[in-house]
Order: sequence, then C-alpha cells, then structure tokens
Amino acid sequence: MNQQQSPITGKSSSLKWLLIILVVIVILGGGYCAYARYGKTSTISTSPLPAVTTKVSSSTSTAVSPSTLASIPADWKTYTNSQYGFSFQYPGDWNISDKMQSRGQTGRLGESLVVSGSNESLEIWANQASFGLEGSKYYYKVILANGKLLVTSKDTDALFQPGGDQDGQVVIDTFDNNKDSYIMAYGYKLSEESLSLDKLNQILSTFQFTK
Repeated sequence: MNQQQSPITGKSSSLKWLLIILVVIVILGGGYCAYARYGKTSTISTSPLPAVTTKVSSSTSTAVSPSTLASIPADWKTYTNSQYGFSFQYPGDWNISDKMQSRGQTGRLGESLVVSGSNESLEIWANQASFGLEGSKYYYKVILANGKLLVTSKDTDALFQPGGDQDGQVVIDTFDNNKDSYIMAYGYKLSEESLSLDKLNQILSTFQFTK
C-alpha cells in the first residue's frame, strides 16, 4: 500500500526552505551594506597645503643703536647742560669748558662748548648762524629719537685735504631740539683715526636731551 505525503508536511518543508533562503539573503545583504559603508578605502586629498607666509617687518632707518657700540668705560664723566637741557659722557682724562661760550656772529648769536683730549677735540655749537667746515673728511647725518642722538649715515668727502695738528675732521650735521639748532665738529689725528672715531661714536651714543 503506497504512503502519501501529508499536505501539511509538504507545506512545512517549503516554509523551512523559504526561511533558510531569507536568512541567507539577509546575511548577504547585511554584509554587502557593511562593506559598502565601512570597507571602502578612504580617499585622502593630495592637494598641497596652502603656503604659510611669514611677514618680517623691516626697518627703513639706518640708525646705529647705542647698544651696538662698545660699553662706555667706567672712568668716563658725564656733562649736563641745564641751559639747553642735554647731557653726554666723555673720557675721564679730557678737559671740558664748564658752559657754552657766546660768540658774536653776523645775525644770530652762536654759543659753543669744547671738550678735548690730547689728540682729539669735540666742539658743540648751538644756534650758530653759519659754519664753514667744507673739506672735512666725514659728514655724519643724525636724527633725534626719544631725545637720543642717532647717526643715520656717514659720508666721506672726496675733496678732503689733511693739514694742521688735528688733520682729520668729522662734522655732525645740523639737528634741532626745542627751536634750538646744533652742529658739532670733531678733530683728531689721522694716525689714530680708528681709535679716535670709536671715541666719537661712543660720545654720540650717550648724547641725549632731557627737555
């Protein structure tokens, strides 16, 4: 006698296989989604980074700061002029007049102060109407910055002709403070030029106005 499969049993078997297929599809679909989301290699931009520009401020002044000069010797003295309100230091073995000396000129009245050593002398003029120093070896251009004297340029006169006991000369060109004008002349021996000019630069580095 032949046995016949129950319709219920056949239906259960079909459902079983259908569930297996659905599970496999879900697993494969989930795996694909995971791969699509996390498995791809990230693309890294190879664009060059923007260049970093460093802005360096440059000074247009050629002024020589006193800090670039040799330190002032301990035995140097300080001169202060209360009339015009300036002061400066000078070598301890130099002589200096105690005040500005009046000198009659056509037009304005000039006054000068002289500080001198054995081979050098510095004359400081205030309100001098004219100053005939043509033929000096050097001309220093100066400015005042916060009351201090700064050398901005040093020029050489090609027509300079040495002569006399102090055969070298520097003119520190005119500068103004509180409606007063100043000019300086520095004499020295050419045979000791390097040392003498060092002294002058040190003196100028200490020159300042207090009013």
